[in-house]
Amino acid sequence: MSKFFDNTSVIEALLKRKWHIIIVTVVAALCGYVFSGPSFITPMFKSEAILYPANGENAVINESFTEQMIQIMMSQDITDSIITKFDLVKHYGIDENDRYLRTKIDKKIKKNIKVSKTAYDAVSLTVLDKDPQIACDIVNEMIRIYQYKFDRLNKSKRGEHIRSMKLVLDNSKKIIDSLRCRIKEINSLYGVNDPDNQYAEVVKGELGTFEGATKVDKKALAEMKENILKYGAELKDDQMDLEVEMETYASVKEQYDQEMTLYLGFEPSTNIISHPGVADRKFSPKRSVITAVSGLAAFCAVVLLVLALDGMKKEEE
Repeated sequence: MSKFFDNTSVIEALLKRKWHIIIVTVVAALCGYVFSGPSFITPMFKSEAILYPANGENAVINESFTEQMIQIMMSQDITDSIITKFDLVKHYGIDENDRYLRTKIDKKIKKNIKVSKTAYDAVSLTVLDKDPQIACDIVNEMIRIYQYKFDRLNKSKRGEHIRSMKLVLDNSKKIIDSLRCRIKEINSLYGVNDPDNQYAEVVKGELGTFEGATKVDKKALAEMKENILKYGAELKDDQMDLEVEMETYASVKEQYDQEMTLYLGFEPSTNIISHPGVADRKFSPKRSVITAVSGLAAFCAVVLLVLALDGMKKEEE
């Protein structure tokens, strides 16, 4: 063979059998064209949607939300709903009594329905089907079911958060009521409401440094001083604790109200960047590609065969 390639013109060998090469190439291309037609391969139409997962009030999208969206969309619940709604067992021509029905329908679903992540952390939902309208309808239905499931899951998590905050609010309210009750008790029973100023007045009374000090009831003054010393520090601590607890209550209440508004309202689960459409041209098979590949493959094969036969003939001579 090496002697052949060294001493024989490749072009001369190919030209001698050019009609063989042309005929085989044309026939292969025609076969590729014919056998890629709708009589042999069912045309498939594509419908696609590009979505961004919504993260509630947080506009930042990261990989975890995208992965979660993909997992939910390809969950068994959603695929089972799609199979039932569009009667895909019959639509795909699978025998309902087939013992491998589940395996076959799952294989078809994985082949025709793709959910993947794009380069920008969006989600691409693509459906192939022989009916372009059904392909589009399946995409829309999957988005609808996903939104419903996401809303249910999100409401469940938000509900747990709301219940936790409600417990915090109830406990804080009890503390506030208890502190108010104790402050009111010290004010009314012991007459202590402003310990620092009251103590200063008591000292003035004891020292007789204000006008009319001689008429002051020393016993009442002593009793007031005792009450201030006994309950003054407690009153100030309770007032400080009350102020802190009320600030805490107000902060949690604001968050609680916001969460409750979101819980009761509608919260979008997806931002649809590209809506699905009904295709007017088939996606596969690519007839021109199959025709070209068939012709090229046949051309390469026949050229190699011609060279091989010519080389063998040359060696025999």
